[in-house]
Amino acid sequence: MRIAIAEIRQETDTFSPVICTLKNKEAKNAVNRGFRSVMVKVGHNDLDIEVERVAAVRKAVGDKVIIIPDANQGWTPQIAIQFIRKVEPYNVAWVEQPVPRWDIDGLARVRESVNTPISADGKPLFDL
Repeated sequence: MRIAIAEIRQETDTFSPVICTLKNKEAKNAVNRGFRSVMVKVGHNDLDIEVERVAAVRKAVGDKVIIIPDANQGWTPQIAIQFIRKVEPYNVAWVEQPVPRWDIDGLARVRESVNTPISADGKPLFDL
């Protein structure tokens, strides 16, 4: 696990998981503290609210900060595809855990349907 964390930090410089509201003070504060990437928790609300949240974070932090929406396995493949297509204009680096960890076929379907990279958390995959 330490290796995976080190690789993520090396890849993105610094990383701050934040739960962002539409006001995005949390995202701005993370960037002001030196973080160059923010993880936006999604996957729990209405799809339009989730897209608005990502758009608001992008507006708040600018184009140079990496944004990673994390759905925490919260969507069906179809909903994940819809969300990812809607947030592609906001230049997200990747979307983490869009579907339940056991839905390998769904994860593949999402990956084949969008241009944005998809990430699956390693620990849940090891538990399969």
